[in-house]
Amino acid sequence: MDRRRTVDVYLGGQPPAARVPNLSGQYTYLNGVVHETLRLYTPGVISARRVMRDLRFDGHRIRAGRLLIFSPYVTHRIPEVWPEPREFRPLRWDPGSPDYRKPAPHEFIPFSGGLHRCIGAVMATTEMTVMLARLVARTKLRLPPQRIRAHNLAALSPRPGVTAEIVESVPAQ
Repeated sequence: MDRRRTVDVYLGGQPPAARVPNLSGQYTYLNGVVHETLRLYTPGVISARRVMRDLRFDGHRIRAGRLLIFSPYVTHRIPEVWPEPREFRPLRWDPGSPDYRKPAPHEFIPFSGGLHRCIGAVMATTEMTVMLARLVARTKLRLPPQRIRAHNLAALSPRPGVTAEIVESVPAQ
């Protein structure tokens, strides 16, 4: 069954917003696509934190007041954490999949983490899920051959952009 038909059946003729808790709260292929997209193309490429008190990390002493820089982009590509890290694999988020492993809080950080996690993380993820559900339910897209590169340092974006062709459009109900 194609993905669009699956979304249509799942939504049952209702707008995606009516099904938001089910779209983003449990595993669906759609949820896997959103999370895998955030893993590979995290909005924030680098971030920094000021060390508040002396600490030890990997055998090194880090003094209070130092600035630590980390990269979710790099973290999401560590092969020991993410098998085949450059591959787009939405099923890695499916708890029923044999390859499933729930990431630790510091392993999946598209919106940073801990006390400094982006306040809009849940809204952004929900919005992405609803928009993708609407798009998949109403269109059939085709990606023509193109060379797309990640661009920018602070906020990742595709360069020169992504072109998608609408092969088929389904009228809104």
